[in-house]
Amino acid sequence: MTTRRDFLQASAIIGAAGMGGGARASFGIIGAPEPRLLIADRRYPASRAFGGAAAAGGRTVVMTGGDVSGLWTGRLRALWQDGEAEIAGMTGYDVLFCLERFAWDHRHCVIALVDHVPDAAGGYQHVARTSSCERLAEALAAARADFPGFQAQALGVFDPEPSRCPPSHAPGKGMGGEPLASWIIAPRSRIRLTGASA
Repeated sequence: MTTRRDFLQASAIIGAAGMGGGARASFGIIGAPEPRLLIADRRYPASRAFGGAAAAGGRTVVMTGGDVSGLWTGRLRALWQDGEAEIAGMTGYDVLFCLERFAWDHRHCVIALVDHVPDAAGGYQHVARTSSCERLAEALAAARADFPGFQAQALGVFDPEPSRCPPSHAPGKGMGGEPLASWIIAPRSRIRLTGASA
């Protein structure tokens, strides 16, 4: 349970980083549209909590159980065939791996990535895999056990200008089990390149 102090501490980190309020466009893609679809992984309690919090906030959430073929044929392929669309989620790495492969074939890539690695105490260590997520990882750590709800509220609030599409290779297992990842997949055309290829 997140205390008022935990929430205020996490909010202060976001505010100090200049990522609150109207900073929706700050995570480095031109125009920074709201994700059209959020994906949660029902196999993991933290991901289910993320999906529930996002749905309660009025976002479109699809739950998956690891097999993304129904998601691909039912929603995602049509969404990307119609043009460019940003998606985001908190899933296991097997789901992210498949979505990343589909994304690449449709000129999209992972532009933001945070690992959530379980620790022996039953919590999570939050590791930014893209520079755009360093302050977000700090805020998620401050949110403690309520990081899924905080992630759902803070979705899309990142530092500017990721310069490339990072690889999404899974980290090793944490002391407490399989890692989760929070990620955003966006059109490659919206990334501001700074010398690296997309």
